[in-house]
Amino acid sequence: MKKEIYHQDLLKELNSVREKAVSSGDLKPVATTLYVVEQGGIPYQIRLLNTPREKPSGFNAAFDATKARPNPFLPYEDALYVGHLPTGHVILLNKYSVVDDHFLIVTSEFKPQESLLSLSEFEALHYSMQPTPLLVFFNSGRNAGASQPHCHLQGIPLTADLPVTSALNSGLTLPFPHQIIHFKQLPTPSTLYSQYLSMLELCGLYSNSSDTKPRAHNLLVTPEWMMVVPRKKKHHSNTPINALGFAGLILIKDEAQLAKIQQEGPTHLLANV
Repeated sequence: MKKEIYHQDLLKELNSVREKAVSSGDLKPVATTLYVVEQGGIPYQIRLLNTPREKPSGFNAAFDATKARPNPFLPYEDALYVGHLPTGHVILLNKYSVVDDHFLIVTSEFKPQESLLSLSEFEALHYSMQPTPLLVFFNSGRNAGASQPHCHLQGIPLTADLPVTSALNSGLTLPFPHQIIHFKQLPTPSTLYSQYLSMLELCGLYSNSSDTKPRAHNLLVTPEWMMVVPRKKKHHSNTPINALGFAGLILIKDEAQLAKIQQEGPTHLLANV
């Protein structure tokens, strides 16, 4: 049955559905070990999978467009369903989650993940972020680290120890190509959307006059800033990266990847994707 989510109830609903889905076994939290690797004043959080066989989406997983797979969003799993936003978007819990209350904002009908986001997506994003402090992010297709070909944004609770926040508050320059806009308060959806289009154009990723879809990029939005990162490829040295990598959160599957990051530094990884 369709259930409308009111923005002030989002976190409570996420918690409630998560507890039930964990109990039923439909939600599968992914256990990791946290390592902090500091470089350039940024304390990157590197999470090593405790069980390499697990395949969490949202952090670093990327889909293979050449392989036909069932769409997990059409239909979605009832146990992961949180509710509908007034925009028509569906809120689902991420089935394989590294952090609690990791959720998806999914279009109700199929739309390719590589498509240009619409004003409606920014209305959904904006609605979700009122008043809950969130990091909402988007991976625009395979080369940006998307885990599914059906259009979806993702959100996680915004914490004070987010590495990129530490860097920005310290006035550090982020060590990868990007465009960023700072806010005193979250702008309206239409302003956010207009700024997003401008940032894509400044990055050389999209021209309204000549392109049908943007080139690969990541989008990250908090109540205080919005960032677009252009992408060349989905991984470097066999370590896939999506939007959360540019927030300073990187998931790895084995000790070899950890050793390489500790040797070369996380910025080398981010600068090469």
